[in-house]
Amino acid sequence: MNMIILPLCYLLLLFSHFSYSSAFFHPKSSIVGVSSSPSSSLQTTTTAIEASDELLKILRNSNNQEKKQKATKEKINKLIQTLEEFGHKDRYLDDEKFVGNNDNNNNKEEHVSLWDSYELAYFDRSIDGNRGSAGDTKKKKKINPFVAFILRRVLFPPFLFGLRHSFQHVIHPDRMVNDVGVKIFGIPLSIVATGNFTRIKEQKELDLIYNETGTVLRSDTTVRIDFDNPVLWVGWKYFPLLLLSLGSRAKSPPVTLCTTYMDTNLRLALARRGGHLIFTRGGKASDAFVNNWKIIQARAKYNKFLGSILMMSMVGVLYLKRKTIATNAATGMFGAFFAGKCLITK
Repeated sequence: MNMIILPLCYLLLLFSHFSYSSAFFHPKSSIVGVSSSPSSSLQTTTTAIEASDELLKILRNSNNQEKKQKATKEKINKLIQTLEEFGHKDRYLDDEKFVGNNDNNNNKEEHVSLWDSYELAYFDRSIDGNRGSAGDTKKKKKINPFVAFILRRVLFPPFLFGLRHSFQHVIHPDRMVNDVGVKIFGIPLSIVATGNFTRIKEQKELDLIYNETGTVLRSDTTVRIDFDNPVLWVGWKYFPLLLLSLGSRAKSPPVTLCTTYMDTNLRLALARRGGHLIFTRGGKASDAFVNNWKIIQARAKYNKFLGSILMMSMVGVLYLKRKTIATNAATGMFGAFFAGKCLITK
């Protein structure tokens, strides 16, 4: 029973920080459409597409540890700055080129739709400003390389533990979906959070953000995302083990994102506290399973009260010191009962 409970609690912690940065769970990004040859040095870029291709090349050929290296971070940050300069005049939330209907667009070759599925390939800090795939903003003690190897390859082997995907879907006209998937003990787990986004056009509100965080956001491309209660999915598409709402306590706080650049390969965003995020198209974001979140949303309605009881019962097991086989079994039956109650299929 504990082997089921521990992964669930871990996934809640993982999702609450929107953190894709763990050295154990961040494989190389699956980016397509660019050369796979390594980049020895940052080449001089004269066009946006050249800068975009160079950025994709670095991301594709760098794992999580390499992205934390100073030289790599400097290259990525310089390319982000270059692309943001190219995109500072583009109105990504107003121009028909970005938000219009592709079928009705006269020049389809120039159409770069905002409405798409993206994979989070890089971020220099998390939404709360503390963590990112480029390393923590606060200095941490370095882990001994041998200990790190034991943790990553022996105690947490990739075939049992790992990040499966980290998607963001932008859906017309005002919907966003975050879908985070990992595997724990070889079992796939996903948490899906949907939310509505609203434009932030008032300069007064943007000035308040600047005074609080020092981050300059654009009035024409900034949105606030208010998420619903996240949904936990354990198991496979045709063999789900558990499906329930995690309740309001697990809900992500509102997120502010400003789109600073976008093309047919990637989308750059700036968070409220100054974090830079890179979302890529293609790769995993073009696979069939990218739409599994729709199945999760459609297959069940959730009882929030019973779901909260179930989660509290599972967390409580972690703190029970004196347990026998009998009480473990009883707790498992209790959890299974409420899990069944929480799943009400259509």
